[in-house]
Amino acid sequence: MPFTRIEVSNDILTTHGQAVGKAVQQAMVECFNVDTSDQFQIISGHDSEYMKITPEYKGICHTSPWCFIQITCNKGRGSVVKTNFFQRVSRLISTDTPIKSENVIVNLIEVEPDCWSFGN
Repeated sequence: MPFTRIEVSNDILTTHGQAVGKAVQQAMVECFNVDTSDQFQIISGHDSEYMKITPEYKGICHTSPWCFIQITCNKGRGSVVKTNFFQRVSRLISTDTPIKSENVIVNLIEVEPDCWSFGN
């Protein structure tokens, strides 16, 4: 059960927020073998002046619009699986929205299964 936080500018939220969420979900299903019905997402919009990103990091230039994606998931996926996921999610988002793939910033937080509670 990955829990996903997606942060975009308000204008992207209004016009493409659902497409970004759908792309993230599709990439998790394809690359992480997440069940299609296993969806826990929060998609938030922010005024552009409150979203800061360095213009260049590790040789990659960043321009607006961009999105930040943070996914909390269980441990156990190898580096190849994670890399495939990063590539797939950025490709899907850049295909379906005006956000270029180099402007899709993803952070995974991996936890043990006992770190989750579902109200029980």
